[in-house]
Amino acid sequence: MIPYTLPEVLRLVWSLVWQQIVQHAQVVAWSLFRRHHQAVAQVYHYKRRLALNTS
Repeated sequence: MIPYTLPEVLRLVWSLVWQQIVQHAQVVAWSLFRRHHQAVAQVYHYKRRLALNTS
């Protein structure tokens, strides 16, 4: 076999490392997680602000 060429090595590295295929289910799951996390953070934020204002 012949040695690897630079363009072939770059293409292999790009394919294996940088180019990750994200499935639609992963995108939706991330969105749901992020929205849930933001909702929980908002509840605690409001609780803290309410506690600071009433004391």
